[in-house]
Amino acid sequence: SEFPVPADELGLVSGSALAGYEHTRTAASLFDISFKVGMRVVGADREFVADQFLTCNLRAMRPGDVQYGCILDSKGLILDDAFVYLTHDSVEILTSGCHSRQVMDYIGHYVVYVSRTGADVAFEASHRSAAVALQGPESCAALRRTLEKLSLRPAGESITMETVDEDPTYVPPMVLDEMPYMSAAKLRPSASQASRDAMMILRVGSTGEDGFEILGTPGPSFERFSKALLEDEAVKAAGIHSLD
Repeated sequence: SEFPVPADELGLVSGSALAGYEHTRTAASLFDISFKVGMRVVGADREFVADQFLTCNLRAMRPGDVQYGCILDSKGLILDDAFVYLTHDSVEILTSGCHSRQVMDYIGHYVVYVSRTGADVAFEASHRSAAVALQGPESCAALRRTLEKLSLRPAGESITMETVDEDPTYVPPMVLDEMPYMSAAKLRPSASQASRDAMMILRVGSTGEDGFEILGTPGPSFERFSKALLEDEAVKAAGIHSLD
């Protein structure tokens, strides 16, 4: 169970599944979780509509909050599970990816049906289709060190953290230690101020250890950030069999 690594990056290759499992529970491992599928519900009635097929309590959430929930069909049967988080203008749903086509088809048809009744709502696939998970007891310290290094890089290469509010504010890397579990923040590449280029960082995971899942648009900024994480002394790449 290993990352597929190009020949010129063999120094970053992971070991066996058992070694990766042990490292995840004693330090920190980086997993490629791009098999997960992100979806988003937008529009003035987004929370009212999404509340009809999500089990989490959207009305109790604020931008930056994350909840674990299930996606239900009209009969109350579970289609998939997901992490759900709010931004100032969307309900973001990160599914497991196991039944992505079925979930996309169901929610898409449901939202179209509801919108024909006059609701202001739309449904779309998330542009943040690249995802990695940093998991393990040393993940917070490793991420903090990485962000401190990236914030000092030249303009066009630096990445900083900010809140998920409509008017985001800068968050210093040291605040990661106090970032609540099941919360979200943005990572902003200095090369672009476009909202779609910002990465999302969720303090969640499925290993039972502390950790984060980072979502972004595939491209140089996301690749640069992932490689910077692997440069930390506590972080090693691991395959999916070491995740659970």
